[in-house]
Amino acid sequence: MLPTLLAVIAVALFVAAGNWQRDRMQQKEALGQQLATTAGMPPVSLPAGEIDWRTWRFRTVDVSGRYVTDQQFLVDNRIHAGRAGYHVVTPLAVDDGRIVLVNRGFVAAGPTRDVLPVAPAPEGPVKVRGRVNPAPAKFLELATTFRAAASGRTSIPNASPRRAACA
Repeated sequence: MLPTLLAVIAVALFVAAGNWQRDRMQQKEALGQQLATTAGMPPVSLPAGEIDWRTWRFRTVDVSGRYVTDQQFLVDNRIHAGRAGYHVVTPLAVDDGRIVLVNRGFVAAGPTRDVLPVAPAPEGPVKVRGRVNPAPAKFLELATTFRAAASGRTSIPNASPRRAACA
């Protein structure tokens, strides 16, 4: 009786895991389709007002403003081409008064974490073309380390807007 019960439980778990994988595949296919659809669209100006940004995901937009360089931060634990490093995220003060976060790309980590990399943003007015991608729930999870505090720069292991709002 026990082997039969264990077999039924195992089959139920395998079916649930298979359904989960199928759902993830469908989500990934929908995401790929959305990216392919928006890739062919011409760039537009960043829309104003209350917007459901999920419908704008991957859309190419143009925006002008100035980087707020003293608020730039590094998102840690990123891998690019097999190298560990950081995403450089810099707020952009848009000409209409809004602030948007711009992921300016990847910068490789040094041989140790004792020294954070330097990635200066351009000074003065800039025009940025990029894709809209609303931040996931766990994008900003603020943590100040001794090294970051000593250097005056912030390294963020993983970031959560909910936790940032509570900080």
